Amino acid sequence: MSDSSGSNINAFLIGLIIGGALGVFFAPDKGEETRKKFKKNYKEWSKKALEVAEELQEEVEPRVEQATEAIKPIVREIEPVVEEGLSATRQELDQTVKRARAELKKRIQRSRPQQFKGV
Repeated sequence: MSDSSGSNINAFLIGLIIGGALGVFFAPDKGEETRKKFKKNYKEWSKKALEVAEELQEEVEPRVEQATEAIKPIVREIEPVVEEGLSATRQELDQTVKRARAELKKRIQRSRPQQFKGV
C-alpha cells in the first residue's frame, strides 16, 4: 500500500466513524431511540476505531525505525562537537562565577567600616 492510499483509507475510516456518530445524534428520533441506537453501534464504532489505530501504528512504526536509523550516524557525528561546546561553556561559566565571587568579596570588604588603629 502506498503512502497516499494508506492515508486515504485511514481518512475514510475516520470520516465513516465520525459521520455515523453525527448521523445518529442528528437523526429525527426521540432521545430514547437515539440512545438505543448509540448503545447498539458503540461496539462497532469502537472496533472500527481500534482497527484504524492499529493500521496507523503499522504504518508509522517502520517509518519511525527508519528515521531513527537514519539519524544515528548524524548524532554520532555531531556528538563530539556538542560535547566540546558544552565543555567550553562549563569552563567559561566557572570562570564567570569565580570572577563574580571575587568582585562580590571586594565589594563586601569595601563596604565594611574601617576600624581605627591605636587611638
